[in-house]
Amino acid sequence: MATADVVDAEVRELVERAYSRATNIITTHIDILHKLAQLLIEKETVDGEEFMSLFIDGKAELYVA
Repeated sequence: MATADVVDAEVRELVERAYSRATNIITTHIDILHKLAQLLIEKETVDGEEFMSLFIDGKAELYVA
């Protein structure tokens, strides 16, 4: 049972860090998120080049790691 508790704690920590990072990225780039939403409303689909141009045009820092 102790092993399961350790694993649960590790998984919880990983999920909390990922959630925090995602929240930070979205908050930092909310303007780009809104542009993407508008583009999706207009076109329904966005290819990779269009998606990346939102970041480049918006001078966003890309989070790849």
